[in-house]
Amino acid sequence: MSRLRDCEVLTTSDESRWSEVLDEIGRHDFCHLHSYSRLAELSGHGRARMFVYRSGEYMLAFPLLLRDIDVTTVPGIGRALCDVTSVYGYAGPLANRSDVPEDLSARFMGSIDDYFREHRVVSALSRMHPLLDQGPILDRLGKAVPVGCTLSVDLLLPEAQQLSAYRRNHSQDIRRLRAMGVTCGEVGLEELDDFVAMYHENMDRVKAATRYYFSRSYFEHLLADMGDVSHLFMCLHDGRPIAGSIFTLCRGFVQWHLSGSRTDFDGPPPTKLIFDVARRWAKEREAHTLHLGGGVGGSRDSLYHFKRGFTRREHVYSIWRHIADPDVYAELTRAMSELSGVEPDDGFFPLYRHPIFEDALARRDEANTPRS
Repeated sequence: MSRLRDCEVLTTSDESRWSEVLDEIGRHDFCHLHSYSRLAELSGHGRARMFVYRSGEYMLAFPLLLRDIDVTTVPGIGRALCDVTSVYGYAGPLANRSDVPEDLSARFMGSIDDYFREHRVVSALSRMHPLLDQGPILDRLGKAVPVGCTLSVDLLLPEAQQLSAYRRNHSQDIRRLRAMGVTCGEVGLEELDDFVAMYHENMDRVKAATRYYFSRSYFEHLLADMGDVSHLFMCLHDGRPIAGSIFTLCRGFVQWHLSGSRTDFDGPPPTKLIFDVARRWAKEREAHTLHLGGGVGGSRDSLYHFKRGFTRREHVYSIWRHIADPDVYAELTRAMSELSGVEPDDGFFPLYRHPIFEDALARRDEANTPRS
């Protein structure tokens, strides 16, 4: 732990303090947990930091990840740089009260910006939690950019009202799956290999980016070391696993986190049954919200349409963006464009990390590789 002006800066070595902060704040989700930031570190996603600010009765916290920028491929930079992102999922800042004064949030974000300058941070990005009011904390630095919608189920509604939100074909398919003898329930680590295989099969089918191919050790940590919040549900047909999903439960928030299914199963999508079983499970545990997420990148795509078959309650999903060093940001982007020969302009952030740069450089290297 270190201090910067009035701000504590926690690392994953400060586990007990990290947990104390979250306990005092109260309203948070699993993406804010120490164990999840530790998992991000173990997965090579960055170095976790939790910024904590106290003033009187108010406490604010903001977990982030520091990533090194590879400047070896960028001519003329010649100095160590890094940028900031958030863990996979919905994180963002937290506060123990909803009435955070503007001057307090300004001081908090000002302290974080001081840290960015001191540690040569070029840019910062954080995915925000659609069910937590985080905008007022971030208003004093950078910009929260809406990118789409997510969906959730209010688990406090009567059961009949929750079921009435199901699209007709979803309800019919759930009944068909049960009639086919498909069963579903929570399982343990003994089913992990089957789930990982199905998850990777799904990623292959949708041609997902490399960053979504989580390793077996990632899932093992999620389910073993975070077993108090992470739960694996599996559908079986004739004793064979055909679909699985990981749900998390933290402070009344249930997140539909990751899913996978067999492509060769001849029947309705078994994830429909998984959702129904997990929803009932969550309600029994007195959770208040089941968050389904949205489409890929916040778009209203086929995945979003599928999820909307269970609920119509929408939330705005935003990403916070801040350019801490505009000159270096422009320098990196210009250098990557010159090096790769491409100039993306689709709003990706940070622009110098645009996947199109990596793709162009990989194609160039492949073309220049001598063939035997």
